[in-house]
Amino acid sequence: MDQILHRYVGSNVPRYTSYPTAADFSSDVGTLDHAAWLGQISPSQEVSIYLHVPYCHDICFYCGCNTKMTHRVDIVAKYRQALETEIVMVGDLVKGTAPAARLHWGGGTPSMLGLHGLQSVIAVLRRHFPLRDAFEHAIELDPRYVTAKLADGLVRLGVTRASLGVQDVNPRVQSAIGRIQPLGTVEAAVNRLRSAGVQNLSFDLMYGLPLQTCESVRKTCASVLALAPNRISCFGYAHLPAHKANQRQIDQAVLPGQE
Repeated sequence: MDQILHRYVGSNVPRYTSYPTAADFSSDVGTLDHAAWLGQISPSQEVSIYLHVPYCHDICFYCGCNTKMTHRVDIVAKYRQALETEIVMVGDLVKGTAPAARLHWGGGTPSMLGLHGLQSVIAVLRRHFPLRDAFEHAIELDPRYVTAKLADGLVRLGVTRASLGVQDVNPRVQSAIGRIQPLGTVEAAVNRLRSAGVQNLSFDLMYGLPLQTCESVRKTCASVLALAPNRISCFGYAHLPAHKANQRQIDQAVLPGQE
């Protein structure tokens, strides 16, 4: 096992958090290709839809997502309008009305649209991509902002699965990554979602964060296990301060080694 570890630990390979990976993106694929591919979708073919909301209340130091910090309601509202316009444009390129079997909200923090904003987008979506009766409706949430009102509203919108950004429960690690989030906050979010009717919960964890040790990660895993999530996604932290200014706030000297 040690030989395998040493062989692959230093390999610079793409992270398969999406497909194709970022390393395969190219300007060779343009608008006409996109339109042609959408036009090939059969009216009876089920589709999966991802909606991105690139805004957060604050930007965590480790974040590598496409997002910005804002507290302006007008900016978020304008983005919602642009998103609805894009849904119409894409819908017009698909022949007929392809049914949606899976819908996933990501970000950023999608709940920044507010329940009314989420409902508005879903209403536009339904006109172009009829949602199956038993479709999977998932949303990524920041546990710090999951209120009972939000949880109840998400159930009314048909959300069936929530993904919570936990990352790490160690206070020292949380301070180092700019995301103070006590375990009690995560537990409260879990209880509110389950009480409202969202029983399918997923937790996002990260390894390779500053000040993490094997022992601290084991403790995080044990704490998370006690909350009984249905799914866990574990991501490796990619330190790219040259591309992400927020990551420059992380002291590279306290990052764990590759092994």
